[in-house]
Amino acid sequence: MRAQPQPETEEIVQIVAEPASLQSLHGISVFDDQSANITLASLEDGVAGLRQTDDAPLPETSEAAAIPEPEKDIREISGTRVNMRDGPGTIYPIVGKAAIGQKVEVLSDSGTGWLRLRVLPAQQVGWISASLVRKIQN
Repeated sequence: MRAQPQPETEEIVQIVAEPASLQSLHGISVFDDQSANITLASLEDGVAGLRQTDDAPLPETSEAAAIPEPEKDIREISGTRVNMRDGPGTIYPIVGKAAIGQKVEVLSDSGTGWLRLRVLPAQQVGWISASLVRKIQN
């Protein structure tokens, strides 16, 4: 015995326009990135009511070029053979070594006796105990 095909039923959907307010849309977002922006346009005047904007980059202002780069904090290693670590403490793995007299750029100070720095000229970044780094004498 063959199965009888079921007749398709037609679903009727009625769209009712309701006035929207910002309060009724609060908290609704279609963006994964909540900092994303969206531009809304009204079609009340039809397509003629829309205008195209130029997406060309804005010319660089001289104000941005006038900001001087902060002076780098260059120091030198005072220990004979110093371990550079992956974090501010001896519990972190050793990621490199620095030799006495080697120049380093201090990137930050943990406040716990450890400095995050960049070894020059190799550019390797890691942490070294502040007691093993000294300011360069002029």
